[in-house]
Amino acid sequence: MAASVYTGGASLAAAAAWGAAAGAASYIATSQMMASISGMQTSDSATTLSRTTAPQSGLPIVYGGQAPDFSPWDNSCYIKVGSIVPWYNVQNNNSQYLYTAHALCMGPIPQFISQLYFDDEPVLDFPIEAEGIVDSSKIKEKYRPYLQLEVYFGNSYSGTSSLATQYAGSQWNSTFHGNNIVQVHTVIKKTQDSLENSILVNDNYVLTAEIKGRLIYDLTDGVTRASSNPPSQIYDFITNTEYGMGIDPSVIDLNSFSSIAQYCQQYEYYSNGAIDYQKSNKSNIESILQSFGGVLYVHAGKMYLTLDVASTSVASFNEDTIFSEVTYATSGMTDYFNAVDATYTNVDNSYSSDVLRIPSDITSDEVIQSDGRIIVTDLDFSWIYDKDKVAELANKELLKSKYLLNTLAFTTDSGWDLKPWDVITVSFSEYGLSNKKFRVLTKEIVMTQDGIGMVNLTCVEYSDGVYNGTDPGVWSVTGSIAKAVSVQPPKNLSVTRKGTTNNGLTVVMDWDASIDPNLLGYYTYYRQTGSTTWLVADQTSKYVTEYELYGLNQSTQYDFAVAAYNNLGFVSDKVSQTGIVPDYNFTMPEISNLHLVNYDSNYGTTQTEQTDFIIGWNAPTGNVNGKPFSSYFKQYEIVVRDSQGTQLNSYYTTSTTWTYTYAMNQNDGLSRQRIFGIIVHGQSASDYSSEVTLTVSNPQAPLIQNLQMYSAIGQIAFTYDSDNFPDDFAGVLFQISSSSDFTIGVNNFTTTQYYTYFASIDDGQYYARAAIYDLFGMDNLKWSTITPFNQKTSVPYSQLNDDVVDGILSSSEFNTVKEQIIDEAGYTGWTVSVNNNNYVSGIALANSGTESTFTVVADRFSVIDSATASSSNKVYPFVVQGSVTYINGAIIQSASIGSAAIGTGVINNAHIADASISTAKIQDASISTAKIANTIQSTNYVANSTGWQINKSGNFYINGTTSGTGRMSISNNQINIYDGSGVLRVRLGLW
Repeated sequence: MAASVYTGGASLAAAAAWGAAAGAASYIATSQMMASISGMQTSDSATTLSRTTAPQSGLPIVYGGQAPDFSPWDNSCYIKVGSIVPWYNVQNNNSQYLYTAHALCMGPIPQFISQLYFDDEPVLDFPIEAEGIVDSSKIKEKYRPYLQLEVYFGNSYSGTSSLATQYAGSQWNSTFHGNNIVQVHTVIKKTQDSLENSILVNDNYVLTAEIKGRLIYDLTDGVTRASSNPPSQIYDFITNTEYGMGIDPSVIDLNSFSSIAQYCQQYEYYSNGAIDYQKSNKSNIESILQSFGGVLYVHAGKMYLTLDVASTSVASFNEDTIFSEVTYATSGMTDYFNAVDATYTNVDNSYSSDVLRIPSDITSDEVIQSDGRIIVTDLDFSWIYDKDKVAELANKELLKSKYLLNTLAFTTDSGWDLKPWDVITVSFSEYGLSNKKFRVLTKEIVMTQDGIGMVNLTCVEYSDGVYNGTDPGVWSVTGSIAKAVSVQPPKNLSVTRKGTTNNGLTVVMDWDASIDPNLLGYYTYYRQTGSTTWLVADQTSKYVTEYELYGLNQSTQYDFAVAAYNNLGFVSDKVSQTGIVPDYNFTMPEISNLHLVNYDSNYGTTQTEQTDFIIGWNAPTGNVNGKPFSSYFKQYEIVVRDSQGTQLNSYYTTSTTWTYTYAMNQNDGLSRQRIFGIIVHGQSASDYSSEVTLTVSNPQAPLIQNLQMYSAIGQIAFTYDSDNFPDDFAGVLFQISSSSDFTIGVNNFTTTQYYTYFASIDDGQYYARAAIYDLFGMDNLKWSTITPFNQKTSVPYSQLNDDVVDGILSSSEFNTVKEQIIDEAGYTGWTVSVNNNNYVSGIALANSGTESTFTVVADRFSVIDSATASSSNKVYPFVVQGSVTYINGAIIQSASIGSAAIGTGVINNAHIADASISTAKIQDASISTAKIANTIQSTNYVANSTGWQINKSGNFYINGTTSGTGRMSISNNQINIYDGSGVLRVRLGLW
């Protein structure tokens, strides 16, 4: 089948059409009636039984539906109308449901629809007699599974259509009431069964309906109904201010209208039809007048209605009452005819516009024989359903041409009481007139001074024989015309399998053109092999001899055929090909220029410091199997493999760039090296290309720079530069070992801090090294040079120091002062020394008058608080030993320190010329200029997951507060936006 959704195919049903010519004997004397309906030439859907979506289409005004009896339901009749389609919609743009709103005509009308036709196929089993959703039991069983209906009969409404609310789309709203419009809302469901059986498959179908006309005031009894009474219809049209002429009823002679209405009721003259928007008011009223032989004229400032029937003379004129010049002339051949083609509406033939020909036997008609040729005039009786009435009125018009050959014009003072269409008797010897009857056409008052009291009469010859015609005429054949015309078929049908395109499995049908001189186009068909029912695929013009049929089943055999049709709708024999399987397997072309988009120029075109691998490629170009590549292309498959070539996963895209995110990498077992393969897939699973591969990697972080180590109390302080930290920096690993080969007593420390790190470790002799690592792990680390390091930061223990202190406390001379003054020339001071085995220690105090010194000679100099000196666990707040000073606590007013490693510091005020700070918590800051060596980022930043970061390369990474909600990256020339799955969705900039 061509498609499972509505795609806008052409209708195969031709809409019937007919015109409505003016009646030869009807007479209207108001210039206003020459205006067209609504003041403009517009089309409508009632006089042509068509479907239209043109915004300028006129909403039909329908009259009738009362009589004659053509109904199987209620002893009445109907008017068949087409529809205006103001709205149609396929639900959700691609569903099985087609919604269409149809406006039939202006309402209100009686609540009765006898039948609905879809492309001339009736769909109702029973008439619709209520507004709203139509019960499915009224719909023919054939259409019941596929068709929903809702109708409104042109009243005023506060709500809107239920079907429209559900199926018309988001732009339909509750203010669309459709007041005073007769509406039919349809929903067609397209299914596999409906397609295979060709049920309601034309989305541009023509909907026609058998309805009754507008409710109007019936002049026969004063009741409002869908009246078929012609005078009542004319009165409604000329007085209606909404769609009619809007004439004031006070200038209309209602008695004449009512009298003729009673006449039509008594003698069963009925009219049923629709106002034609392409005609003038005059022409539309003439069409109704033709249905009963009516005459509309103006007399003494009022509009009158009368009948064209046999009449008696109401006045006589002769030389005594005829003044001025008399004009007596024949009408000539200009308007002469001797045969009539009367167009009428044949209800029995689907309301077609059929023709009655009078005379019935042209070979024996004496007038035609006398004239020597047939002179035909076309008369419009399209508002008449009754064939007998058509024949009666057509005979009258033909006999007028036979008998009414002369016109007479004269001036008289005795014609003041005459009205148009009165019959008079004239005797005028000069023209051989003796009691000759004439019918008054016009009466004009003479306005000259010498003609006061005179009227000018214009008359046409009158004969009673006009009203005695009985010729039955020749009628059109009711029913379908049998196929009597052959059409030359096309030749050499070939069917080429194209495989699976983006429209499904496809074949191309190609044929040689038909040589038929009246060729209009071609029908294409298909069916499953073995089936006896052909399905219409589509139709083409006569200039197109190729058709692409798609949406076929992969494993099914099909028969295909084509036939020609001519301008009369006749169809040729089919030319066919049978038993063809549409599937066709072939190799898709491969992609080219597979490359790493976000490569780092410091490493090469296949490496990047970023955690995501962004790859790109060029799509295949040219044709595939004779069709554009895009017709067959479905998607690209990205095969992800590990470094050994083992497949880990497959992803799919239709874009020529794709991002393998860090999250995808983690899901596939995180690795800094991946092999990507790209395979082009066609619409069929068997159509694909060979694989094109690319190996990419993320290098481990570079060697740490300017690594320095310092001793601190119980810690080793490391300092280093961060200028070369990579985009995917994860941390720094420090290793401290007791052996130079790092096999004994290894301590590992990691940090994400920049510049400085303190590692807590006991005093001892160590070897140390460090390496940067990235988000991919600690493999292939680039270690710094191994550095020996002697950690000695605690106060050394001295038993001697404790013994001296204890000795001082226990000495017998503890409370005595031993004084000795040393006074030597040029030197004043004192010394105390202890010599033990030539190992000397001592103290000395000296003063030269210009310089004083206090010197301690000892391996260890200590100070202890007297309050704690007697403690068994002595604490020395100040010790100098081995060229190192140990201070447990200090208050320093001002200090200048060349180099310091500070574990924890509280500084009220600092002026720092140059600083490396690993972690800073700043309550309030005023920064004139900031230079950031590597990155600035939020505290919750995790690459490609949460938080934000700006790095030294000018890249800005923006993640959400929650992982998996999407992210964005901004560089100097690109903006990339990824969805929650890490798939690149938007790219702006240059690449």
